[in-house]
Amino acid sequence: MSKFLFKSIRLFLIKNNSNVNQYVQNFSKSFMDDADGKEKKRKTQRIPKITLIHTDKSISVISLEDAEKLAKRRNLELIHVSNTSKSGRSVYELENSSKIGKITSDVAETHKNEQKIKSAKLFTIKQNIMDYDLNVKINNINRTLKRNYKAKIFFSHPKGLQEEVIEEVKQKIQGIISGTQKRKDSTILVYTPLLKDENISSKEDVNDK
Repeated sequence: MSKFLFKSIRLFLIKNNSNVNQYVQNFSKSFMDDADGKEKKRKTQRIPKITLIHTDKSISVISLEDAEKLAKRRNLELIHVSNTSKSGRSVYELENSSKIGKITSDVAETHKNEQKIKSAKLFTIKQNIMDYDLNVKINNINRTLKRNYKAKIFFSHPKGLQEEVIEEVKQKIQGIISGTQKRKDSTILVYTPLLKDENISSKEDVNDK
């Protein structure tokens, strides 16, 4: 009896031990498969693409790394244009270095010219002004503009607009119209200097006759 019981217990233990081993093997295999799957997924991760505008305005879709290599190979500048497009990709553009330099120079020149322009001086032109006085006024305005001041011209015409006077002033003023304001009884023109050459020193006083 005891011998039979011993055999039964031994068979039970062997069977259970086999089941445990099988469970461990299955768990290990499942774990390794998951790890391999994650590794493959990591290796096949998609590289973000960009929309690239070439110098001839043609468009292609490539990776940012390839675009940088292309710019370096062709001695071009890779400029970021915008973060999004219709496709959801960032937009970059290839530009010649000389063009970038010109744009930078133009911006710097514009900023320099803006810093040169001083405050505005007001000139009033009445409706009944004589031709001689009008010419004197125009000369004073031009001298003001040459000294890099803005000129604000106030035309007073309570009896009605005199287009011929305003047109004569527009033809003779040596500046750029940067603003216009028209009312029933008055018109205002704002002029800025041309700034083509270095103008006369602004230390002299400008008389508004």
